Amino acid sequence: MTKRSWFLPRQRARVMACLRACPAHEAATILCRELGEDVEVEDLSALAWELASEEGLPVEAALLPLLEAAPVVAAPAVAGVLSRLGPLSMAGLSELVAGWPLALDRLCCRAWHADPGPLQALTGLRPELARGRSLVAARFGVSAEQPKELLAALARQLLDEGGWHGLLLEPGEAGELQEVELLDCQGRLCDEGSVLFEALGGAEHWAQALLDQALRGPPPAVGLEILAPAVERAAPEQLVALLRRLRLSADSLAALEAALEARSLDVDLLLKLAEQLGADSLAAELLALVAVRRSIREARTPPEACDALIRLRSVVWERGQPGSSVEVLAECLRSLPGRRGGDLLERELLRDGARSRVWPFLGLFPERGLDERALARLQIHSQPDLDRLAALSLASLGPEVFVRLERELHHATQPGARRTLHLALLYILSDALPKVPEPSHDRLLCFGLWAPHDFAELVRWELEGLLRALPWRRASVVLQAGLRERASFGRAFACLHCLPRPALVEAAVGRLAAGQPTREQSWDWGVDGLRHLGRRAWDLVGAALRDGAAESLHLQAGLAWGEEVYRALLGLEDV
Repeated sequence: MTKRSWFLPRQRARVMACLRACPAHEAATILCRELGEDVEVEDLSALAWELASEEGLPVEAALLPLLEAAPVVAAPAVAGVLSRLGPLSMAGLSELVAGWPLALDRLCCRAWHADPGPLQALTGLRPELARGRSLVAARFGVSAEQPKELLAALARQLLDEGGWHGLLLEPGEAGELQEVELLDCQGRLCDEGSVLFEALGGAEHWAQALLDQALRGPPPAVGLEILAPAVERAAPEQLVALLRRLRLSADSLAALEAALEARSLDVDLLLKLAEQLGADSLAAELLALVAVRRSIREARTPPEACDALIRLRSVVWERGQPGSSVEVLAECLRSLPGRRGGDLLERELLRDGARSRVWPFLGLFPERGLDERALARLQIHSQPDLDRLAALSLASLGPEVFVRLERELHHATQPGARRTLHLALLYILSDALPKVPEPSHDRLLCFGLWAPHDFAELVRWELEGLLRALPWRRASVVLQAGLRERASFGRAFACLHCLPRPALVEAAVGRLAAGQPTREQSWDWGVDGLRHLGRRAWDLVGAALRDGAAESLHLQAGLAWGEEVYRALLGLEDV
């Protein structure tokens, strides 16, 4: 049938009414249903364009994704769509800025790139459509008519959604428009965005729009890095209001210091602003740390008012690397004259809920004996949950406290306390490698004590390193104990590749073939273990699969090694 016979004239109004009430992602389904028969996917765009070109009918927003999907668009036809676009329902549509669908933006960009005349000639557009057309024109170097409104819309979208997705800007090698990023990871305008923002007034106007929007409406959903231009531009009282609205973290220190680097705010003013934020505020601590570091650079004594604001909330500590915040805090504490650094640590050691944050710094002032006093105050026995930071901190004290922590573990009754102490002991053993642990320490190498996430994130790599360091007979005993227990089988199986002795692998694969559950969702540990064993387990698993193994092993083998290997193990293909 011809395209013009797709719909009878009396059907068209009903079809457009259906589209008006549906989300955009249902438009193709509705067109096919109303047509009464199947229609090829490549014809849907042509059908959408036929409906959009019908005189007297407003174009519905649900048609836009289908219109934009056409391989070639004519500028006059796009101008006609824009002039007759009905009230915009954003259901199912992504927006570039509020009220301007991304599909329409891409359609208009392609049309402007081909021939800007028809779009430029349009008059009487609704405000949101006129704003969107100006945003298109700005990307091609045309000065915008209402740049403040456009900048505000772009800033609001950035703060709410974290970016602008699918933004078309520059012609590529073949002449087609390319998607670009306008901001780098520090929130600075990229070269690709210079044309757009110059047409909207330049970087200063953008920074002002970003600041204005960050101070109103919902709190920003983006980090301090993206808001660096706003921080640089904010007046002191605005800076306090802005920092109160931001979702700051310990990682925000570097971004805040970088944003304040070019500001003329002196140390005393920084402290005044921090005090306005309140001593319990992370933002206040970050400002105080910036003030201390600036004092150090200026070869002056950091003001004593800094000490009360530094509560060590900004500690970030990862296994294997202390993290920049720990290094920065240690530098600041050492720079405080006299007893101030040690006094600050003692104060925080006494503060409820802050003890684990103090541990990374206990060695800064050995003459104070803070590490021993901290151990004497250790209240970990009543801890209901695993404290990862406390475990890292305790391990940082080194082998000298190993016996003390073993004794604490013996007396601990709460599961969380036991796991925290156990993890600290594992870390100390791991840090001592390649020295082989004493045989009495093998009991610490266990699998069933840990929740799946904790095992994967905190324990596994330490356990695997220790297993490889042990004599094979001792490592075999540890693995056999883990494989024997149903609750720990999966996690022990995932570490079996550290000691893939034939007898161990055969016994473990036999349990999988018998349907041994690995407890975690989707057989993750069994799949992980098979993947690490690789070819060393192919013959055993293949024999089990051909001999009527449980369905779970079929699934695990396919996921671990892929369809081709799985079929080969069944004898269906060569590998």
